[in-house]
Amino acid sequence: MQFDAADYSRATPGPITSDFRGGATPADTAHARDLSSGTNFRRARIGVDGKAFGDWEYNLLFEYGGAGEEDAGHIQEMWVQYSGLKPFHFRIGAFPPSIGLEDQASTNGSLYVERPAVADIARSLAGGDFREGAMAWGNGDWWYAAASVTGRLVGVVNSQATGVSQPFDSQLGLVGRLAFIPVKNDDGMLQVGVHGSYVDRPADAGGPDTPAGTARYPITLQERPELRVDGTRLISTGGINARHASTVGVEAAGQFLTSSPG
Repeated sequence: MQFDAADYSRATPGPITSDFRGGATPADTAHARDLSSGTNFRRARIGVDGKAFGDWEYNLLFEYGGAGEEDAGHIQEMWVQYSGLKPFHFRIGAFPPSIGLEDQASTNGSLYVERPAVADIARSLAGGDFREGAMAWGNGDWWYAAASVTGRLVGVVNSQATGVSQPFDSQLGLVGRLAFIPVKNDDGMLQVGVHGSYVDRPADAGGPDTPAGTARYPITLQERPELRVDGTRLISTGGINARHASTVGVEAAGQFLTSSPG
């Protein structure tokens, strides 16, 4: 459980026609309107994980927290994994596929409150939290590799009550990551890697009857502020009609020990 409290302030807004800090309505998130102060549960999760029949693992995790207002509840993770072919593992279900160093690490151990906005935007294109997919991954003392096929984001537990719509066709994406540790000794270590994602088929949001001028295959790059008491998307491209989309990134991390005469 993670709990946030915040108080936002800004100068008194002027007319909408000249003060572009605010939208025409509170629903107009294309502008930085007066952000809501208050509290929220950033994360409120409950679940169970374990092993069964020797080489099988499972995880079932529900999330009831949210940004700005607590969610009705959704599946955060729900997967099974076979680990009988060491050093490889095979996972299927709902989970965040491995894409990048920031994605791989838990936010519980993060230096800051959340991941960097650019990392969150990149990981959410074909990966991100509660993404349905299948992943094969493996690791050794000096290497790590993962490849995933992903689909849609998992809907909320009670979709009828919250009005979640089902697309005509779900998104199809590919995610990959390769990392190495070229230096590892008693004084420290160095890790380098490369990762990327590719959306081969964006979700069909409208079907064949989509009105002209409306994005039928929209891809939106957007992100909230790291403190999410208000859920306004301060960064958002809006729906971009696209055939494909991709990301690529490099990563590096080091840990070195220093000592002084004592």
